[in-house]
Amino acid sequence: MGTRAVVLRRVGRRYECYYHHSDGSPSGLGARLIEALRSPLFKSWEDVMGFCGLDRMDRVVEKPEDVYPWVQADLEYVYVVDPEPPRLTIYATSFPRRLPYFIFEVYSSYAMYFPDPGHVVSRMAEVETYSRMLLRALEQYHRAVKGGE
Repeated sequence: MGTRAVVLRRVGRRYECYYHHSDGSPSGLGARLIEALRSPLFKSWEDVMGFCGLDRMDRVVEKPEDVYPWVQADLEYVYVVDPEPPRLTIYATSFPRRLPYFIFEVYSSYAMYFPDPGHVVSRMAEVETYSRMLLRALEQYHRAVKGGE
């Protein structure tokens, strides 16, 4: 799949950027991040990067909203990892809809409350479905407000 995503890792008050080119959807990359953040086998951020297929970008941003579209314009998801205590927040972007650029939160949880391992992929698939439904509704609303363009 060609779903592009960026993972932001909080370091102090800023975020390091990591790119993920393929299958960056919540049921793909989101599920892998949950697995890595939950598991005691992943002792370092480098372990998580390797397991999730993340490539470090030479970018640091002040807030998640700074990533899209300024760092990468064709992103569909932005993930934020807060290391202590472990937490994952997922944002969907307005790409590929004909909407102004924005991101919105679709999921957030501390590691201790992540879905059970047997339900992670299905829960993340629900997150994808809900975010797509919301984007379609926003696109229709945006067209109506602009006069049916």
